[in-house]
Amino acid sequence: MDDWARIRQLFSTGEHSKREIGRLVGVSRGTVERALETDRLPKYQRPAVGSGFDAFAPQVRALLAVTPTMPASTLAERVGWPGSASVFRDKVAGVRPEYVPPDPADRLVHEPGRQVQCDLWFPHEPLPLGHGQEGMPPVLVMTSTFSGFFQALMLPSRTTPDLLGGMWSLLHAAQAVPKRLLWDNETGIGRGKLTEPTAAFAGTLGTEVKLLKARDPESKGDGAQPRLELRRRAPGRAIRRLRHRARRATHQLLLRAVGGGVLTVCEDH
Repeated sequence: MDDWARIRQLFSTGEHSKREIGRLVGVSRGTVERALETDRLPKYQRPAVGSGFDAFAPQVRALLAVTPTMPASTLAERVGWPGSASVFRDKVAGVRPEYVPPDPADRLVHEPGRQVQCDLWFPHEPLPLGHGQEGMPPVLVMTSTFSGFFQALMLPSRTTPDLLGGMWSLLHAAQAVPKRLLWDNETGIGRGKLTEPTAAFAGTLGTEVKLLKARDPESKGDGAQPRLELRRRAPGRAIRRLRHRARRATHQLLLRAVGGGVLTVCEDH
């Protein structure tokens, strides 16, 4: 790591060739070229090692496709698993949810302050961004699954730093941190696994950032979209009241988002 910093420092002066830098630092020219190819500090990464379960996975999946609830012990016997029973159970537990459908009668009860649902919303038409430019930047919307209280903030992009900065701004404005922040598989937050910056963000705030699996959308609970769908089926008076609130909230959202402000709205159930 010291060599990497020294190589880049010498090269930045423009006084030395790559061959001279290698001689001064005591490394090969190839090492110098690799150090100059990246602007990030190199770190050791252990190469991924396959699991003994991989060879049995196709057979396990074929059995689960027919009988999703087949016990792990029976699966191990059917495929001829020679290894540890506990290891096999853990591997099967990671695969089984892909074949077991969610319970249609499942009911979730959310406590105050426990969970906030995070989503990205995009304007339906270009917005003025200043200096004669227009665009449709993402808007981070964070909704409490208990009360329906939501906040919104327009972001420059959907990259990890902007998403984390947006969450911090909205949490700071709310003066509260929930026990869990729920996300769909947004690339900037993580796909199956949290990105390192997101994990560090969660650890710093002492909260959980959970990625929702696509197979179980009801895990979001009573978020904004389910409430809207419910009220669309309400009588005419309720529909008119909903449309009025939606137009007002959308108008405020556009005004605040363009100005870089934070919008907060609380609707009664």
